[in-house]
Amino acid sequence: GRVLTSTFKEQAFTIERPAGFVGSSGKSLSEYGTLELYGKLDLPPVAKDPALQRKERYGWLYELHRRLATAVAALFFALAGVPLGMVNGRGGKGAGFSLSIIVLLGYWILLSALGDLSLAGRLRPEVAAWFPDLALAAVGLLLMARRNRAAEPLWFKPLLLLFPSRQEAPEAARGGALRPVGITRGIPILDRYLFRRMLVFLLLIAASILLLDWIIEVRGLSEYINNGEQARRLFKYLINQSPSVVVMLTPLTVLLTALVTFGILERNNEVLAMKASGISLYRLCLPALALGLAACGFLWAMGEAVVPSTSQKAQTTRDRIKNIAARNMARTIDVWLFAPGRQTLYHYNHWNAEEERFQGFSVYRFAQERFRLQERFFAKRVAFTGKEEVAYARGWEWKRGRPEPLKLLPKGDLHIGMPLEYFVVPPFLEGQYFSSRELKKLISELQ
Repeated sequence: GRVLTSTFKEQAFTIERPAGFVGSSGKSLSEYGTLELYGKLDLPPVAKDPALQRKERYGWLYELHRRLATAVAALFFALAGVPLGMVNGRGGKGAGFSLSIIVLLGYWILLSALGDLSLAGRLRPEVAAWFPDLALAAVGLLLMARRNRAAEPLWFKPLLLLFPSRQEAPEAARGGALRPVGITRGIPILDRYLFRRMLVFLLLIAASILLLDWIIEVRGLSEYINNGEQARRLFKYLINQSPSVVVMLTPLTVLLTALVTFGILERNNEVLAMKASGISLYRLCLPALALGLAACGFLWAMGEAVVPSTSQKAQTTRDRIKNIAARNMARTIDVWLFAPGRQTLYHYNHWNAEEERFQGFSVYRFAQERFRLQERFFAKRVAFTGKEEVAYARGWEWKRGRPEPLKLLPKGDLHIGMPLEYFVVPPFLEGQYFSSRELKKLISELQ
């Protein structure tokens, strides 16, 4: 950059853009019209480096192909949606809904990942834009062929049914020798059935929401990932950030789980059958309430034991990925602190955490009868040697009423009256980084 003017009220400077910068006019790729993109391809390259020239050209070509490919994708989504909409059986309409989410997320992940590679100049734009469409068309044709050939569950549908709703009858039952159902022990059959249905949808919905959050985070941080170390930091950030996302979205996940589960039961007339058997709607709500109570316990445990530590690690890792100073560092510059009773005032210019010492440390003591400075101590360097004792170097002391008020102190020891923890200001952190016990302790210290 280059500074143009610099005054007390105003400062103006220019920033030079790197050679080969695609959005040289301030526009993003999506803001260009189609004719403008074609015009950009006819212009000579801005950069002199061949790698930057390829990266610039790939950016314009990818945007053109992406626009056409995403428009054509609607046709392929309709092709895949027909067989998915006809999926029924034990999974109900929820199986088609779950598979639809998987297909949609798979298409978006492919489009996002391949697009980033193309914009970085590592993959041909045509491949990056059209490969997700081809994969979606292949999935749609496969589903259509399977559905047209036999009215049976898809080969991967059992993956969604982690707990089957019913088992095959034994050989004796098939031959006609039916036996009465024994007395149910433990959790009733109805509750186990509803729990299995809700658990499947709970896991699918939670995984889908978490995956969407990961996609958003990766898209926002992809420009900083330029080597293997940064990629490992990104993976660590996603893992540490996931607990807070799960805790935040668990209530919504439970709500969607109940809506989907009981909506499918109603569509399949299972609720009507249960009511005809003498089971009231209040009884049917008990498994959902139990799931909600379990979610409450899960949220409390995560908020107390997991989220505070993982959120701090995630924030620190994100700052390292973006190569910025950590925003949760303690305030260490120009700190003023009153001692209890407000008769002594402390000040330091800087706290050096690596060397564990203060720079420019001052102690102001005031008279008891009125607010008037009585004495002052100052030292260039101060380090704690005991609980309330410090060793100082290059200091001086001033006292009112003494024949020689100012006295030089090359080095020595001094009783401060307060421990080290009182002077080092704790980091500023949001409430999500503390457990309930830590919040109560902090409130007590502040009071």
